[in-house]
Amino acid sequence: MCLLAFGWRPRPGLRLALVGNRDEFHARPTAALHPWPETAGLYAGRDLQAGGSWCGVSRGGRVAAITNFRSLTAPPPDAPSRGELVSRFLQGSATAADEAQALQATAHRYAGFSLLLADANEAWVVSNHAAAARALTPGVYGLSNAALDTPWPKLLRSRAALRQALGTGVTDPRELAALLFDTTPPTVEEAEDEQAMTSDAANDDVALLQQFKERYGLAFVNAMAAPFVLDDRYGTRATTTIVVPDSGMGEILEWQYAADGTRSSEQHFRFEVA
Repeated sequence: MCLLAFGWRPRPGLRLALVGNRDEFHARPTAALHPWPETAGLYAGRDLQAGGSWCGVSRGGRVAAITNFRSLTAPPPDAPSRGELVSRFLQGSATAADEAQALQATAHRYAGFSLLLADANEAWVVSNHAAAARALTPGVYGLSNAALDTPWPKLLRSRAALRQALGTGVTDPRELAALLFDTTPPTVEEAEDEQAMTSDAANDDVALLQQFKERYGLAFVNAMAAPFVLDDRYGTRATTTIVVPDSGMGEILEWQYAADGTRSSEQHFRFEVA
């Protein structure tokens, strides 16, 4: 994924509500959301090039989702696929806490990432750009191609939209998915706020953004700054929504898109929550 907005225990009776956009090269081979035949109760899309996934749910409502970390540095040629971190948790039995803490020892082997892990009891975010894994308290969060809740305009806008929706009782996965169909680039005011808030950040995000503009051009960088990325070469390929109540039936929905942003298909599954 390249953008996640999610609520961890945002209100009584609701364990997790997540909506995310996956941005990727349109030519990269992908299988849409489906039940994985080798693992009962696992629903996720699959990267057919490297074999892992970007977001999914498994037995009882275990959830994993990953975003990459914005960088101009190429990963080591022997770096494992980050998608295996999602599928490993969904196919395994480790708690979110144990998986997050164990990953700290090997996280350096991967290209930059942030990984959300959630089970029935806890939600954790682990990253190889952070000193330690973080257990989440109840609330609404945003995660893009940087640290948790880095105040990029598209993250702030998407997180606020989800918070408002959940605050008014919305849990329908299609309504939540529609929140991230937003192709509007940052306003001048939003961009200025981002620069003010991140200019002294440890990774000097403003300088990195300038390098992206010089390498890829302003039009592409502006497209990337919107929650939904429209570009004929690289853009938003799918939106995934997961709703996990404390008990009963959960839902996972995925919309796929063509390069022009039109919706090409929908997959929707229900699963029993433990």
